[in-house]
Amino acid sequence: MISHISGDIAYCGDGFVVIDYNGLGYQVNVTEATLNELRDKKENIKLYTHLHVREDELTLFGFRTFGELEMFKHLISVTRIGPQIALNILSQIRTGDLAAAILQKDENALRRISGVGPKNAQRIILELRIR
Repeated sequence: MISHISGDIAYCGDGFVVIDYNGLGYQVNVTEATLNELRDKKENIKLYTHLHVREDELTLFGFRTFGELEMFKHLISVTRIGPQIALNILSQIRTGDLAAAILQKDENALRRISGVGPKNAQRIILELRIR
């Protein structure tokens, strides 16, 4: 498992950054907030990461804080929430606000996130509230 990556930003794309580490470029999918924060930086940065392994693909997801990474891991543990949906959720709501919505059973806050319908909102609250 790759727990974090540090290096210089070689390129910022649509939803990802390429981090140059010892001459090797790692494409790391990031939230919109992280992408906006890193877009103008060229110095050495550090991202906490999650390596998602599928039969035909390895995808690296990166987060500025360990708390964001932990929330991402909680989200992908929810039935029918994959890493792209989880990243989309974290792009549209801050981690603290998401945690508050889950604890307060605020389905409407979750439904305002594009890509999260009523069933997914209920499922997120139900499955994450007990953890």
